[in-house]
Amino acid sequence: MYPGRMTASSPTTTAPAAETHDHSHGSARWELWFAIAAGVTYAGGMIAEFALGLPMVGWPLVFFLATYFFGGFFTFRTAIASTMRGKFEVDFLMLVAAIGAALIGRWAEGAVLLFLFSLGHALEEYALSRASKSIESLAELAPRSALVRRG
Repeated sequence: MYPGRMTASSPTTTAPAAETHDHSHGSARWELWFAIAAGVTYAGGMIAEFALGLPMVGWPLVFFLATYFFGGFFTFRTAIASTMRGKFEVDFLMLVAAIGAALIGRWAEGAVLLFLFSLGHALEEYALSRASKSIESLAELAPRSALVRRG
C-alpha cells in the first residue's frame, strides 16, 4: 500500500471548493450595463461625427467623453487597485492608450478601445459567474462522504 491509496474501508470526504476568480471591481450585471452604455454612447458619437458631420468640439466629443466614462469606469478602478499593489496589468495599459488617443485628438479611437475592453471584461465576468454557479450547484450534488469498498 502506498500513501494516498484507499483501503476497503477508507472513508473520504469532498475537498473544499477552490477559490473562484474574482476581479473585485463590481458585479457582473453593473459591468455589463456600463459596457452597453459605452457602446450606445460610442455609436452616438460616431453618428454625430460622421453621419451628421458635426464638429468634434460639439456633440461627438460629449458622446465620446461619456464612452470614456462608461467604458473606463471599472477599468480605472481595477488599474488603480493593481497599481497600488505594485502591479501594472492590462487595465492600466488600456487606460494609458485611451488617454494617449485623447491627447492626440483621436477621441473615437480611445472610446472604441475602452468600449471593446469593457465589453470583453463584462462578458468574461458574466461567463465566470455562470460557470462558478454551475460548478457550485454540481458540488452541492456530491455526497459529503463516501465509503470505498474493494474486492
